[in-house]
Amino acid sequence: MRESSIRTKILAYLNSLPRSDFEVSPPNSPTAKADITGCWHGRYVAVEVKIPGKKARRAQAYRLGKLRKAGALCIVATSVEDVQDEFLKVFWGM
Repeated sequence: MRESSIRTKILAYLNSLPRSDFEVSPPNSPTAKADITGCWHGRYVAVEVKIPGKKARRAQAYRLGKLRKAGALCIVATSVEDVQDEFLKVFWGM
């Protein structure tokens, strides 16, 4: 599966949630900016989308770490299920 199709599915899922607003970062955005950024119930969320087996690049991991320290929910996801699992852990303690 291509990263772009995974990104499209994740974006659709995130924007289907109540009180959410998410967008895909433009192709010419700064290096290391997450693929999908937005807000859910007042919490900033950044999602770096990867195909299965790939990891975030060093600059991406560094940027996500900085955002996480500032209170953002940061996810490296290979599927919608990865995002759902992280939301369950963070927001519902599951």
